[in-house]
Amino acid sequence: MERAGSIHGCFLSTCVNKMIGLRNTFEMKSGRNGYVPALMLLFLLCSSCSDSGGGEDSEFGESSASSSGGIPQVKGAWTGHYVVYGGSGAFDGQPVTAKIKQGGDAVVINTNLPTIGRMLTGTINSHGEMTLTDAYDGEVWTTLYGSATSDLIRIADFLVAPSVENPDPPIAVIELRK
Repeated sequence: MERAGSIHGCFLSTCVNKMIGLRNTFEMKSGRNGYVPALMLLFLLCSSCSDSGGGEDSEFGESSASSSGGIPQVKGAWTGHYVVYGGSGAFDGQPVTAKIKQGGDAVVINTNLPTIGRMLTGTINSHGEMTLTDAYDGEVWTTLYGSATSDLIRIADFLVAPSVENPDPPIAVIELRK
């Protein structure tokens, strides 16, 4: 078992080195920040390591989920709503479906939304606090309105940064229930 740990450590080191190279290449060619695409690629590469033999429910390997130390288990199929609050009032919202993959504290959320909030990657801690990066625009979504549980997730992202001139800007909220 010790040998497997060193293989994964070497693999992770290789992934990190490739991520840095990809980030630099992306920034040079596009002139934009290359961290989001590089982190997404790193996450996808590293998530393919599995000791459980594959399958949709074992995407990250069961060994990491069993040693999660009280982290809420959020993987699976979810339904809910996407709503924008603030600005000119609440946007009526739209129904959302989501598929969540989880390995320990690592989380990937794929929704049916067309752009913002379509693919979110990040972490969840033992208190149910989530920090997720949106693959569409690199914005950070958090559990601003309360901790995630095994049957309720409410994540939010300010559409415009709060400021002195605009202390209550529009905020996008995705609420999911099992």
